[in-house]
Order: sequence, then structure tokens, then C-alpha cells
Amino acid sequence: MNVVVIVTDSLRADHLGCHPKAVSYHGKKIQTPNLDRLAAEGVLFTRAFSESLPTMPTRHTWWTGRVQFPFRGWQPFENSDYLLAEVLWDRGYTSALITDTYHMHKPVYNCGRGFDTVVWVRGQEYDPWIVDDRPVDLGSWHRLRGDQSDSMWRERFEQVLAQPFCLSLGGRFLCPSGDPRGDPLAGAPGSNEGDQGPTLPLGGLL
Repeated sequence: MNVVVIVTDSLRADHLGCHPKAVSYHGKKIQTPNLDRLAAEGVLFTRAFSESLPTMPTRHTWWTGRVQFPFRGWQPFENSDYLLAEVLWDRGYTSALITDTYHMHKPVYNCGRGFDTVVWVRGQEYDPWIVDDRPVDLGSWHRLRGDQSDSMWRERFEQVLAQPFCLSLGGRFLCPSGDPRGDPLAGAPGSNEGDQGPTLPLGGLL
């Protein structure tokens, strides 16, 4: 049996086409055909609510199976925590964690505990990773406000947009532009540098 868990951080439920109250823009309902098809072929939970937010407290709830709010804040896993990946390992399952969540990369949070394979996809959010030295058009993706906050956000926006980002699924690379600028995992431990495969636009994932 293979189980794949896909987590999208900060995605509103009504921004999926399969949601009963999916929002519309300019008279056109949001379309996420691949996820909609997955929902149609499986079970759609429309009244599932998060026990805790934001990013790290949510992982504490998922991976320990215990109520954490309001007893824990944004903090590392504790040594006494028995994490889901450790439970699976003890029962002979092989597991892997592939994530670009910047905060989970930090060693202090111990997010790799129990997994047989861990791949950190670098460069998201505030991750001080090496980026391409190329011009970035902020107007196409982010809108600066024209006030004192611009100086804080400009560098972060430019850093994110300069990433050579592609998502690899089964050897098929999904890139925002449809043009792979290289595999972000190439050279990383456990990566297959020769597996390039066909390229799909990133929007095809949804």
C-alpha cells in the first residue's frame, strides 16, 4: 500500500473547484481540475477544521495525533514526542519527507525524525539560499504598496521570484514558466540527476 500526503500551506478550502462554496472571479468559478477529479473519485471532507495554526503548530498536531492548542506554540518537537514517521518506522514502513517549507529545514525543529528519506527543497520564503543573478519583474507577480513597507518586502519578493523552481513528480518537472531552468534537487542527496522527463506547466498540478 502506498500513501501520498500532499500539503499546501495557506490554501483556502473555497479556492478549490471541488468545494461547495468555491469562489468566483469575474463570473468564472475557480478551476482546479486535477484535484477536483481526485475529490470526485474519493471522499471530500467539507467540515474538516484545523486544530491548530500556523505552520509548525499544525505539524505538531498532525505528527503527534495530540491536541496541542493552546498548550504549545511555535516550538521544536519535544524529545518525548512519538511522531507519526517514527510509528511507521517501528512497524516496518518506509517513509519520505519532501518539503520546501523554510521553517522545517531548521535543525532545531527536528522535522526529519523517523523518516527514511528527507529532501529539503531550498529557497522558499526567507531561506537565505543562493539564487540566480537575473532581473525580476515584481509587477507580474507581486504588488508593492508604495509605502514604507516596500523596503521590507522587495528583497523577499525578488528572492522568491529568482528561484530556479521546478516541482518533480515521477520524473515530470512542473515549472511556472513551462520551461525547466534546471532541477532544484539535482546534486542533492537521493536525487536522480539523469531523470529529466517531460515538462508540464505548474498549473497542471491543480
